[in-house]
Amino acid sequence: MRQLGYDAQLAFYRRGLEACGIANSPQVGIIAQETEPPYLLSYMRLDDELIMRANERVERALKTWKKCLETNTWPGFSLAGYDVELTERERAEMDGAHARNGASGSHVTSEDVAATVNTPSNLFRK
Repeated sequence: MRQLGYDAQLAFYRRGLEACGIANSPQVGIIAQETEPPYLLSYMRLDDELIMRANERVERALKTWKKCLETNTWPGFSLAGYDVELTERERAEMDGAHARNGASGSHVTSEDVAATVNTPSNLFRK
């Protein structure tokens, strides 16, 4: 339910109902149906704290959207790009693997790899 954002979806529905002057129900739930046979239904009740947290997230998102519209500034990925490097952990793991395998900077050629592959003589028999 959380991965699909049903809690946030419900928060938007509730905002719409409030805008229309329709009172909120104290018992809130969502009915979900599988998209593949046998198309089972599930009813999920959301507790008050989960509803409150979803409302807070939606409120923050709407404030961010409003600010972006007003300033025409849209946060996102940098157009300049990013430099990505090995982490210390990755570097240590690679150094350890090289030490265990006795690799001292030696280069592996495609012929070395091909020599270790057992290829059947005829995969597709006629």
